[in-house]
Amino acid sequence: SGGSAGAAGSDGGTDASTGGSAGTDAGTDAGTGGNAGADAGDTTPPTVQSVAPADGSDTVAPTSTVAVTFSEAMDTASLTANAACTGTLQVSSDNFSTCVAGSLAFGSGNAVATLTPTQNLASLTSYKVRVTVGAKDAAQNALAAAFTSGGFSTRYFHTITVDGTNDFASATDELASSTTGGKIYVAMDAQKLYLGIAHPDILAAGTGSGNKFAYVLLSEDASLATGQATSSDSKAKFGTSAKLHYQWKERVDGASYSEFRIANATDWNTDWTTTGKTVHRAAGYLEASIDLSQLGNPTSLAITTYLVDYTGDGGNGWVYNMLSGATDGTGATPRDLVQYVLLALPSASAPNAAANLKAF
Repeated sequence: SGGSAGAAGSDGGTDASTGGSAGTDAGTDAGTGGNAGADAGDTTPPTVQSVAPADGSDTVAPTSTVAVTFSEAMDTASLTANAACTGTLQVSSDNFSTCVAGSLAFGSGNAVATLTPTQNLASLTSYKVRVTVGAKDAAQNALAAAFTSGGFSTRYFHTITVDGTNDFASATDELASSTTGGKIYVAMDAQKLYLGIAHPDILAAGTGSGNKFAYVLLSEDASLATGQATSSDSKAKFGTSAKLHYQWKERVDGASYSEFRIANATDWNTDWTTTGKTVHRAAGYLEASIDLSQLGNPTSLAITTYLVDYTGDGGNGWVYNMLSGATDGTGATPRDLVQYVLLALPSASAPNAAANLKAF
C-alpha cells in the first residue's frame, strides 16, 4: 500500500510538470500578443515638412532639382513622377494639367525625395509642387490630405546662337529704338550676355562706305560712377553725370571692324580684348555675345547703345537708333542717350520689362 502511495506521489509530480508546461504556453501566447501590438504601432500619417526651391523664390535656375522633405521615412515605391500628372509627386506650371517629367532619387533615410527634371525648367515660369494621398510612409500610412506648395519661379534666361540669324524673342528681349525701323535686343543666360541691333543701315560685311558704327556701352557698377561720362568718340553722353565702364564698337557698313575698350580714369585706351566675345554682322542685323566673366560676373549690368553716321550733319556725325526716349540728332556735341537697361543678374524679369528701363 505504501508503494501505491508513492506512485500517486509520482503522478502528482507529473501533473505539476504538466502545469508548468501550461504556464509556459501561456507565456508564449502573451509574447505573441506583444509582437502583434508592435506591428500595429505606427499609425501616424506622414507630412510634408518642406519643399526646395522654397515658396516665393523667384530666380530659380533652370537646371534646378525639386526636393520634398517628409516627416519620416517613406515607402519609395509609393512615390512616382511623370508628365501626365498621375504620379504621387507632381511639379507643374499649369495647375497640374501637365507635369514635369523626371527621375526620383531618395536620401536622408528615404525621408527626402528629389526630382531631377528630364529637361530644364522654362524661363520666367511659376511652378507648384503637389504630393497626393497615394504617398505612403514605410508603415504604409498615407498622407492624410494632398499637399500643394505655394510655388517658386524661375529666373529669366535665353541662349542666343550668334550666327547672323535673329533668334531673340520679341516678347522678352526686344526694346524699342529712337529710330523708325530700328530695334535693340538684350538677352542672357548663366554664362553670357547677348546683344543685338537691327537697322536697315547695317550692311553685310564688305558692303558700303564704312562710315557707320554701332556702339554698345555697359557698366557693372549700378551707381554708374565708374568709367567715362562720354563715349570714346565723344558723340554720346549719359545724362548729366553718369559714367559707363565698357564699350563695344562695331563698323556696320564697309569692311569688318570690331573694337572692345575699358574706360579708365582719363580715357578709353585700355584694351578689353576679344577674349570671350563673338560678333556676327549680317544685312540689317548685328549681334554679339560677351562672357559674363569678362564683366567680372556682375550682380547687375547697365546697357545702352547708339548708331552713328560720321558723315551725317555735315561731318558732325548723326547719332541715332538709341533706346526710345532719346532723340536722334547731331553729334556736334555729345548727344544724351537718355536711357539705359538695368538688369539684375540673375533676373526675375525679362530684359524689356518696363521696370528695367532707367533714365540716366
